[in-house]
Amino acid sequence: WEALVNYLAPDFHPDFIALWLDDATHPYTVYEATTNRSCDGPMTFLRDFKGYLQADAFGGYDGVYARGVTEVACWAHARRKFVEAESSAAAHAAEAIAHIRLLYAVEEKVRSSSAQERAALRQAEAVPRLESLRLWLDQVQKEVLPKSPLGQALTYVRKQWAALNVYLTDGDLAIDNNAAERALRGTAVGRNYAQFRAMRSYSRSALISESAEWR
Repeated sequence: WEALVNYLAPDFHPDFIALWLDDATHPYTVYEATTNRSCDGPMTFLRDFKGYLQADAFGGYDGVYARGVTEVACWAHARRKFVEAESSAAAHAAEAIAHIRLLYAVEEKVRSSSAQERAALRQAEAVPRLESLRLWLDQVQKEVLPKSPLGQALTYVRKQWAALNVYLTDGDLAIDNNAAERALRGTAVGRNYAQFRAMRSYSRSALISESAEWR
């Protein structure tokens, strides 16, 4: 997750902060400041990383995925696309959001489950709901203009479909990356901005803190 921020020091220019949130085995949050939102940041930070990367559809991650990292898309981002389409296609947007809500209902059931139990219940309950959503997407896309807000939402989800289904394969994966979004937007980030002044190099800096998401 990334955000544009202004540094406190007068000689700092607006930079991006990228947040990297690890899993329960490595409960740390890294706030990385870069001078732009290019592919260089992820490619450098994740140069030796292997495993899963959950993010939005930003093209700057494509090089990371090309090196063998598995893309895990975010259902919260997908849902947001349909929320943005509500003003112009209320009925269809509401139906899409209802489909996605059913996926989150499964997540509520497995919140306290083990990874193995979570994966099993997702296979039993989320997979049929995703198939129903896929059929609905195929039908509705025939009825809407591609450049309309709803058409763009449909295209986004269809392009991300494989990555949006990866969370089903491993019970340790999340349905979305809201944990990272919460960590970046939290008040603790604001209190830590000043520390970048002492840590910043010419092009990038990083702040590491213990993550409350896994406590």
